Amino acid sequence: MKKHLFLVAALAAGMALNAEVKLTETFDYTVGDAIGTVDGWETTGDITSGDGRLVDATVLTYSNAGGEYILSGEGKSLRHSYASNKTGNSNGQQYLSYRSFDKVESTVYLSYMYKPDGNQSQANGELLGLTSGTTNPSARPWTGKVDDATKNTHYRFGLTKRSGTSKDVVWDDTAYPIEDVVFLVLKFQITETDTVASLFINPTIGTTEEPTADLVDNNGAGRDKIDAIMFRNQGASKSNYYIGGVRVTTTWAEAVAKKSEGPSTGMDEINADVKARKVFVNGQMLIERNGEYFNMTGAKVL
Repeated sequence: MKKHLFLVAALAAGMALNAEVKLTETFDYTVGDAIGTVDGWETTGDITSGDGRLVDATVLTYSNAGGEYILSGEGKSLRHSYASNKTGNSNGQQYLSYRSFDKVESTVYLSYMYKPDGNQSQANGELLGLTSGTTNPSARPWTGKVDDATKNTHYRFGLTKRSGTSKDVVWDDTAYPIEDVVFLVLKFQITETDTVASLFINPTIGTTEEPTADLVDNNGAGRDKIDAIMFRNQGASKSNYYIGGVRVTTTWAEAVAKKSEGPSTGMDEINADVKARKVFVNGQMLIERNGEYFNMTGAKVL
């Protein structure tokens, strides 16, 4: 009877954890593969210049005073290279790459590491964002140039809640150097009366309380559900960058979770000669050691 109750409790713990983390993407595929050719991703539209969206050997890392981001140094990265489909005087069709997850109808967070690939002196360009369906972009960060004196070495971030028009972007005034890795957390909140997009730039890792956002956009209508992440380009918008360590969650704590750092996790306190094994509960990978279960952050779940 106790064993039966233990298994039921483990299943419940796994389901709760799985409900928080909706998607993890570390681009751990074959270098050079186009993102639309790997499992889980689909692409629509064509490019007429640039390489597109390819798996790259570059590994991104990020840490700050709170610790190291849980997906820092994991897998590979996606290299986004000027994906334009503009021909002649035409604005062209959308060039989209997306990966779906179980829909969220309340609050969802998208976190990842970002690094420019060369100067970002273009007027503006879209980054990885959230979407409803496969052709309905929602909240997403943007990058754009700063003043002419530093446009080859620095850039700034912007945000839209739904619009794909550059005139609707809410811009931040802070200039970031192109050689640095930046940690971004995009939040999209859905209520009965409104939707709000927020962007957090380099928030402290490992915190449980959400800070004040760097950018907020609550203009116009928003989507009533989110069920995919999406790269989008249209016309001649130029975006050259790397992205790694993508995570979609429903809690702030999981969005900024940090890597385990030693005995404080509980898992490392177990004698080293006790074998560990990976188990999957409701699709969520856990570590079982000595009859105890831990998630990938090292936190004990049962």
